[in-house]
Amino acid sequence: MSSISLLRELFAYDEWAFAKSLESITPEIDAGNPRPRLWLAHCIEARQIWLERLLGTSPTRSPFPEWSMAEVASTAVKCHAAWASFWEGRTDADLSQVIAYRNSRGEFFERPMQDILTQLAMHGQHHRGQVATAVREAGGKPAATDYILYANERPA
Repeated sequence: MSSISLLRELFAYDEWAFAKSLESITPEIDAGNPRPRLWLAHCIEARQIWLERLLGTSPTRSPFPEWSMAEVASTAVKCHAAWASFWEGRTDADLSQVIAYRNSRGEFFERPMQDILTQLAMHGQHHRGQVATAVREAGGKPAATDYILYANERPA
């Protein structure tokens, strides 16, 4: 499997796991503790910010929006669609392209596209763990988001 194919696969897994985590946050859990919703809002906003950076802009807005559950869900759909467009025609050769950007504090960095895409592929893991812990602590059932469960659900 090529590097770009692996990254696309990890992004597809992340979208699947995000949806499972979002489903685990019931209205009762959200009313009692907004943190799980806000962690997932952060994951989506970070994805959007990084996509904008990859496309040549350096947004400096906060990656911690305070969206409602409906806003998280609808923004996720739009975000995933935008990323699907980004992947079209990408090859391994694109991964070495150096991306210059400013972070949310205005600090300047340059990183190869591969580093940025790897960061994004891994970023949600930590926050989904936070969501699962909070859902469990609230008496809910946390989502099972192991990669192998995703792999078992999709066609080989």
